[in-house]
Amino acid sequence: MYSELGESTLKSGEIAKIARVRTPDSEWGPRLIPFLAHKGGVWNWQNERTLLGEIGRLESYYYVARVGDEIYSTICTWEHRGAGILGHVFTEPKHRRKGACKAIMDVQLRDFGERGGEALYLSTGFDSVAWHIYHSFGFQSIYPGSGHMDYYTESKDEF
Repeated sequence: MYSELGESTLKSGEIAKIARVRTPDSEWGPRLIPFLAHKGGVWNWQNERTLLGEIGRLESYYYVARVGDEIYSTICTWEHRGAGILGHVFTEPKHRRKGACKAIMDVQLRDFGERGGEALYLSTGFDSVAWHIYHSFGFQSIYPGSGHMDYYTESKDEF
């Protein structure tokens, strides 16, 4: 189910609509699968299964920034009982450095908390550009020098 959650003015001046797609979704699944096809192998299987099929007890959300009919960027979460994994953060190369990822991340983190989410986890390269972006949103390395990161809407102790 597609739900628009807001708009953001990108650095280019374009207005991006930010939306959440609760999966499986027969309309948006076929649009997102080719957008994320660069992932390859098991990740493509995961996206197809998540976007078009049943995934058991997990809840799956694909957050999308789009201008008109063109998808610029995505972020995905797989969640269960307030905990989730954040992944498939991707911006189409020709639209990078416009702020689309930041726009989605702002909305995604707010929406996660509003839906009762408490903890998100991700993995990326330590001290990479991506690591610094996630860190700017409050993600912390799980242990020093690690690209495995966690984020809590309240606190780790409360979780």
